[in-house]
Amino acid sequence: MGGYNELATNQKKFELKEKIKNCFLTNQISPKKTNNPIYKMNKKSQLTEHLEKYCESYSEIENNIIITTTKPLIFQVDFSNNKTDISAKLKGWNFLTGFLEMRFEKVASYISIMLILMILITMFSLGMVENEIENTTVLISITCIVVAAVWTCLFYINYRIKYENMKNRIVDWTN
Repeated sequence: MGGYNELATNQKKFELKEKIKNCFLTNQISPKKTNNPIYKMNKKSQLTEHLEKYCESYSEIENNIIITTTKPLIFQVDFSNNKTDISAKLKGWNFLTGFLEMRFEKVASYISIMLILMILITMFSLGMVENEIENTTVLISITCIVVAAVWTCLFYINYRIKYENMKNRIVDWTN
């Protein structure tokens, strides 16, 4: 009796595969054609389905889905122009950009400029001292610069990993 059920299940699987194969051959389903608005809606509906499944907060505006994560990252998925564009920005009041809201792609250049400015201001203030500079003052200044650089790098790496993970999840969900 068990062999008969297994045979019937395999037959149903084979029939389903043949049905799907015939749909592809007759162009009833066309995953390669991104101009098809039904295909775009399928990608968008797939993404919203997964977002609801994993309790992510999002909002839909025309061809865009804006995903707000608990992290200070906001993702925007754009389904227009026959492709899926994923961009992200950091909310204000985070450890990298302070009170500024900024696109994540520009954060690395922003923090590099801020660290260089911090180094220049510290070195300039040390150079303005008329008396001889003590070794402890230089050591404290260099320690502050190194701590700020390490702090910034660690938070950038942390946010970068979260950014890449969520971006990869979005790509997997829309394919």
